[in-house]
Amino acid sequence: MLKKKIKCVEHLIITSFYALKMHLLSVSIVQKKSPEEVFSVIQDRITCHIPDSKTSPDLNFFVTK
Repeated sequence: MLKKKIKCVEHLIITSFYALKMHLLSVSIVQKKSPEEVFSVIQDRITCHIPDSKTSPDLNFFVTK
């Protein structure tokens, strides 16, 4: 059961970041701003966090892999 949940969360994270990347490639900020400014926009908008290695070691492993 845990493996299923981990796989589901892993898939969700991967698709979320892929969607964000595709969106950023299509918006004008990428074309007009420096890489540092684009990184700043990403950091301001991403609301997820990396699971704690002590409380969720399996999930942390898959997310940081």
